[in-house]
Amino acid sequence: MYSIYHFFAFLINVRSELSSVTKLQDYHFNSVPLAYRANSNFPSLILRMHKGYSWPGGEFVEIIDSDSYNVPPFESHIPTGAMSFDMLGHDRKAKIFKSMQAAGEVPGWINEREVYYLIRGRNSGNCKICLVHGSFFEDRVKPEHYVREALQEVLSDCLEEQTLSHDQFNMLSRIFAQEIFSEQFRKVSLGAVEFRLWIRTRANLGANLLSSFYFPIIKDNTLNLVVPHYPEEKNAYRMQKLRWTLSASTLEQGEKIFIKHPQKGDYSVLSYAL
Repeated sequence: MYSIYHFFAFLINVRSELSSVTKLQDYHFNSVPLAYRANSNFPSLILRMHKGYSWPGGEFVEIIDSDSYNVPPFESHIPTGAMSFDMLGHDRKAKIFKSMQAAGEVPGWINEREVYYLIRGRNSGNCKICLVHGSFFEDRVKPEHYVREALQEVLSDCLEEQTLSHDQFNMLSRIFAQEIFSEQFRKVSLGAVEFRLWIRTRANLGANLLSSFYFPIIKDNTLNLVVPHYPEEKNAYRMQKLRWTLSASTLEQGEKIFIKHPQKGDYSVLSYAL
């Protein structure tokens, strides 16, 4: 049985190594049960699934490294708390499915997966590492709104007058929004065509988890699990998961704190010294 909580337990055991490795992306996560790993493009890791359990695993994990205490831009996708394989685009989805099947997974069993970001920031010899639920960076604006604004500018440059109806324009926005996470390659009669649409988004300054100004309670040289602070019953269920995956002594070593997102309320943090 494996899940994001087991992954965090693994991180606790190797946290000193994570702070010192030159590139976090190059760390040997292959020692963790993974269904998929990529050196580029989202997601960096996909955890294995377990049928028959109420928390089956299979989460997406994106690895992000920063040479400062600023969360760098999200370059291959718009950050989110959950994502379906369909949102990755046809070509990337097919590539990931093939790799997961080779690893003995049935990728389509759960289409939508929770998304976590493993973020490391380093500043003046200090380090902060956070495994954070993607909802922390999620914008209230849906992806198609970003695409819609871009299309409006492109079309205004290319067309003397608007020739698309409102419904047609909305349809194009939805189509492009579904494909923003992948490169599209198509063979045609006279050769081949590659389509790319690249959206680069930055976290809201108030959601810069590494910032000592906005979140001083997240200390230097710590490893942190950051998840939404749910209603009491759901929080109790999450603590039960942590007790299943961490020894009592390890759980006691962690400092339990709360931070307030500027737009989304409280988040729970379990913090360990590096």
